[in-house]
Amino acid sequence: MNRATSSLPLPAAVSDAGRRSPKRLVLLPILLTLGTTPVQAERVLTFGGSGAAVLPSANAYRFGASNDFAVELWLKPGNAGGDPAAVFTNDNFDALTGTGTNGGWGLYWQSGGLRVARKASISSATATPLGGNPGELVPVTAGQWHHVVVNFKKPEKLTFHVDGALKETSTDAFNSWAYFQRVFDSYKEFRLGADPSGGNRFQGAIDEVRIWNRVRTTAEIANAHAERVALSGAEPGLLAYYQFNEATGAARCLGAIGQAGNLPLGSDPVRTDDPALTLTAALPPATDFALAFNGANQTVETGIRGDRLAGNELTIEYWFKGPKLQSAVRLQAGDRWVVSGWGPQTGQAPQQLINITGTDPLSLPITTVVPGVQDGAWHHVALTWKRNTPQGFRSYLDGRGGAGVDTPDEPFPALDARVFLGSFDGTSEFLQGQLDEVRIWNRALTGAEIQDHFASPRQLLGRDPGLVACYSFNDAATDGTRNTVGGELALFRNLTAASRVVQDGVGFAEPSLITAPYPPGAGLWLGEISLRNVSELPGGSGAPGSLAPAGGQFDLNVILHADAGGAVRLLKDVTIMQKRSATADLTDLVLVTDDTLLANFEGVLKRSGRLVGVRLSSAFHQFEGGTLPLAGGIGYGYRITGTNTVPASLPTNPFRHRYHPQHQDPADLQGSPYTLTRVIEIRLDGGGAVGLSDGRDRLVGTYRETIRGLHKQPLVTDGEIRLERISLVSKLNDR
Repeated sequence: MNRATSSLPLPAAVSDAGRRSPKRLVLLPILLTLGTTPVQAERVLTFGGSGAAVLPSANAYRFGASNDFAVELWLKPGNAGGDPAAVFTNDNFDALTGTGTNGGWGLYWQSGGLRVARKASISSATATPLGGNPGELVPVTAGQWHHVVVNFKKPEKLTFHVDGALKETSTDAFNSWAYFQRVFDSYKEFRLGADPSGGNRFQGAIDEVRIWNRVRTTAEIANAHAERVALSGAEPGLLAYYQFNEATGAARCLGAIGQAGNLPLGSDPVRTDDPALTLTAALPPATDFALAFNGANQTVETGIRGDRLAGNELTIEYWFKGPKLQSAVRLQAGDRWVVSGWGPQTGQAPQQLINITGTDPLSLPITTVVPGVQDGAWHHVALTWKRNTPQGFRSYLDGRGGAGVDTPDEPFPALDARVFLGSFDGTSEFLQGQLDEVRIWNRALTGAEIQDHFASPRQLLGRDPGLVACYSFNDAATDGTRNTVGGELALFRNLTAASRVVQDGVGFAEPSLITAPYPPGAGLWLGEISLRNVSELPGGSGAPGSLAPAGGQFDLNVILHADAGGAVRLLKDVTIMQKRSATADLTDLVLVTDDTLLANFEGVLKRSGRLVGVRLSSAFHQFEGGTLPLAGGIGYGYRITGTNTVPASLPTNPFRHRYHPQHQDPADLQGSPYTLTRVIEIRLDGGGAVGLSDGRDRLVGTYRETIRGLHKQPLVTDGEIRLERISLVSKLNDR
């Protein structure tokens, strides 16, 4: 998206705000367009009643007695008759008790309905129902696609959702709970299309299988059903995700299970296109590149000097693929150095090296296996160093760390040299292979952080705490590559644009935005939203629900506030007042959203001989009460989400009024007549005239909103948002 280059027409100070008329806009972004958008081919997994598919086992699936989880998928059943057909089952052949009982659980289709059931043993012919009264089924129509989510809320609650709606809740779902906590903790494999014994074969189609290590919220489930949007694979809590869009071979798993999660497929099921299920593909990330080194004379000279690494902590991490891991990241001045990857002898496993004193070098093997990390596959390599710490120097390979080495009570020095990638000082000991996502930190990452970087590979925005340098090799510079953190160019030495090759294995997700509160963003923020894209409706030339450019641009305003803890609230209006200090002739600003409290404070501007407050308003968002809590935080690299429900009876609901032609007998499009549900997402990812250096008080990003209640299809619009902080007051109503 092209960013606007004009500055925000917002008040820079309270007095400036006082000279401004309150901005009240009455247009909602209900924009329709008939543009064209290409549709990605969608494949599904079909079962003819004689095959099954097995998900590779993973320890992350051992949910035990206390870990919540959820199973989500799209289903098109085809079996007829009363025999149960296994859709998704737990393959648990290991004995669960000393007596050899070895049952399992699963999602079964039978007689026009679905149920979650358990088997006392894999040889049992019958399954004991779970959820609701014994024998009851959640009705599901054969031959049609349905969205199904089963939430397992420990210790004893199960909820069953079909097509976005809650269909069944059981608070005694697991009957014999002692049995079930063993089942959930003794997982071996999950199976699609058959039960653990290989029987109860399913006929029909399955798609978009998702396994979560948390329960899915009601809003998430409703949105997933209504919008039919494919996931990126980096969503919080997503363990495994199968799209089944591969043309040949095994189905690839996205999510935290990562590269080990390829789903083996037999001759039946087969993958087929099914136009009855239309999923909108998530926007693909820009092509991901890696940098290939020839092992002879190629290197990258970065702009990072030794003083940028000086201090009490350090981390170096990167991804490597190739036959010779040598000087992947190297800083050396005389007899002091840090070298990640050093092993010049043929067949020697490479080392991690640090020498901060010039006399006491420390070393650790990356792996003792030969060729190990040099086997031609992608590997994540990391080292951490922390001053004066037992085992403070550690090496990690693919998220796993071995025993460390104690570190001396000396800081890492400010070496008078540059960091090189792929060589010693650009002259010798060259790397042969590919590098990607090279990162240098001035803090020691925890083992959990390194494991997460390996298990959920993703790009970084460049604003992560302690990040000194980050090279993704995805920029277009032909003579080098830029540091995501500071933007400085690292120069290619004997490398060319052709050395930047398409990344062929790891598949890094786009930079993930932080969804936690952000205390440094506390204060009052005014923003402008420029909506430019809207969703197609049936009958348009594009795919229903896809976004296309609108015929014009809607500019709307928004008011946000973050408290001292970073929690964000959406405001309809706010009045800037002041109060006098009890101990001095000073005043403090007060932000008032409750008009009944205005009499407790003084105004800030004098008009006609009296002090009045400065009122800022936005008609774009209307809701009950004075403020609406949102999730996330206000800061560069942060994400804000929330749902604004506008009741039909709300006086400011613009679609329910005296002169509406359907006022006497309103049409119930979705839910209560004219009750609007507006799902908001703000991504503060920077760009345009407001760059990284402006990220404290000026932010830009994207705004997206999904509106339900006006049409049988959700209406979606998005565009740009620009925010400016005009006050650091972290309290509302002086509380």
